[in-house]
Amino acid sequence: MAVVPRPSCSGYSLLEVVLVMGMSTLIVGGMALALQSQERAYRAQGSGHEELQSVDLAVSQLQRDLQLAGAGLPPGTLPAVAPGPGNGKSVLTIRYLTDDPFVTRLTAPATDQSRLFRISPKAISRFRKGDQVLVHNDGAWLAFRVADVQSRSRPGLRPASDILSSAGGAPFRLAFPQGSEVVRLRDAEVQYVLARGEAWDGRLVRRQGTQEAVIAVNVQDLIVDYLVVPPDGVGQQWAPTPSEDRAVLGIRVRLAVGRTAVRFTVTPRNILRESLS
Repeated sequence: MAVVPRPSCSGYSLLEVVLVMGMSTLIVGGMALALQSQERAYRAQGSGHEELQSVDLAVSQLQRDLQLAGAGLPPGTLPAVAPGPGNGKSVLTIRYLTDDPFVTRLTAPATDQSRLFRISPKAISRFRKGDQVLVHNDGAWLAFRVADVQSRSRPGLRPASDILSSAGGAPFRLAFPQGSEVVRLRDAEVQYVLARGEAWDGRLVRRQGTQEAVIAVNVQDLIVDYLVVPPDGVGQQWAPTPSEDRAVLGIRVRLAVGRTAVRFTVTPRNILRESLS
């Protein structure tokens, strides 16, 4: 009798297939989680590195500007370092001239109420609308912004209605004689502005003249304190806002970018406030 061979029934059962698929899913899932964890760690490391770079750049620029505070300005004139105004923003104003500014002289006497500061026709082309100008003579000074430059019959600088500052910070009727120095302060004022919101989103912006640059992003805080001499002249103290009768001896800054915070202190080399004896 002939024997008919039957096909082999060996193979994987449904249970085995399910178990293998489950184990494969677990292995692949574990590998994916490990890769994701490594990617998150890499991104966090990269983000931390970017924060450190951003902080280093901002701190270097701030230190440089604060050390130059007052350089090139006539002694006893504009405050080299000034806080504010705030208006919802953190603002630090630093004034200095790294290069020799353009200087001319009054060709006629003027006062803080003058509608026109007369200067030489040859000097008119060196000024433009919006320039900040310093007039000083024998310890008295006046700062204003140019509203208009007049170059025809009576060449001169027409000041804006808001006089920025004057000797002693009080209203006065001081006459500046013919020959008083007129200094163009273009690009002398450096401002660091930090504002949060849709338009800024924690950017620290450095402004000088017509130039504006973002030097740090994701900035949380910019806190500035001033080392001053107390009114009684004994010891020193930190104050958020210096008063006119106190000498600024140093500036303490706290800059926080993301999760990184840096504190540093700078002693300006050319602070222009009068030292108290």
